Amino acid sequence: MRIFKPKFKNAVGELVESPNWHFEFEFAGQRVSESARTASKELAEKAMRKRHRELEEARALGAPLTREDQRDRVRRVSDFVAAYLVRFEQDHASRPNSITYERNRLKTIVRHLGTRIRGQLTDAVMRGYVTRRVDAGVSGSTINGELAALCRALGTPWKALWPKLPRREEREDVGRALEPEEITRLLAAIDAKPRRKWAGFVIRTLLQTGMRSGELLNARWRQVDFNHEVFTVGRAKTKAGTGRQIPLSGSLRDLFTNYRAMYEKRFGPARAEWFIVPAGKPQPHDVTRPCQSIESSWREIRKDAGVACRLHDCRHTAISIMGEAGVPDAVIKAIAGHVSQAMLERYSHARREAKRAAVEAMSLTKAVPKEVPIVARLAVVK
Repeated sequence: MRIFKPKFKNAVGELVESPNWHFEFEFAGQRVSESARTASKELAEKAMRKRHRELEEARALGAPLTREDQRDRVRRVSDFVAAYLVRFEQDHASRPNSITYERNRLKTIVRHLGTRIRGQLTDAVMRGYVTRRVDAGVSGSTINGELAALCRALGTPWKALWPKLPRREEREDVGRALEPEEITRLLAAIDAKPRRKWAGFVIRTLLQTGMRSGELLNARWRQVDFNHEVFTVGRAKTKAGTGRQIPLSGSLRDLFTNYRAMYEKRFGPARAEWFIVPAGKPQPHDVTRPCQSIESSWREIRKDAGVACRLHDCRHTAISIMGEAGVPDAVIKAIAGHVSQAMLERYSHARREAKRAAVEAMSLTKAVPKEVPIVARLAVVK
């Protein structure tokens, strides 16, 4: 066991000594070398002893049978996650959305548990993690997804790791269709700031097509046929959804036309292989890579509009509008990419106005005005 101050080269190539102490020792056949994160030698020695004690306690929690098992018990969660993500990205190179979701789940895990070693991930510790996430307002499905990703990173099933830790209950009906006034407020918030025009195109498109956000964000211009007025969806979440075609008519055709004009003004004539929604922050600038998420813009827009919803609720809204307009189930499935009636029913929510209109329709003394869908401003790209 020893403590030391490592040396490194600065910006001008000079060899300088680190201001903080580091320590290293061998444990279970593995060299442990870490920064004590302090310029005090006394505190660094205490940190080294504390770290060694943590490893001793972790080893005492179980009885590893092999030297490799011992090494795994004292590896940090962040080490497991880093190695796992390398393998996951190699195995899922053609599925960028899956990579993004897995990285986001494990990013939270590392933030809360990254410095812990595997042997410390007891039922009690994990219950504490779940409690913190619940207190932060995180849904049961999200928590389950995070812990499931950790299990995959550790290479061990949930029940084997935490036999007394139950999965969180997940709500089955978490989506909803937006009310007409909520759509109006969202569109007003989009148009209020010019920098939101890129995210605005995504939101307007989702509201009129029922696509999943990933299907649009990963789309290229070759999927848009302006001559035949049709958009062909690429890889989708379901087999039935992949390759489906969505007509570009009316306000949706105008939306794509206006957006392409804005796009080409910035990047030049759109090439077939370029992504429709380019990557880049704070503004798109790389047409060769897709935008991974509009979450930050969506959060601002939603806050300014005073609307509590998810981006995926745009899909619920579009499907509900089609259902309320009397579009046959088979056609809705063809546009939305569903594979079962059960899934269709989950997304087909009737808004308050539609319910009220249905009840009023049974009145023998009062005529019911026909509801006008809110599409007038959906084709705007300012």
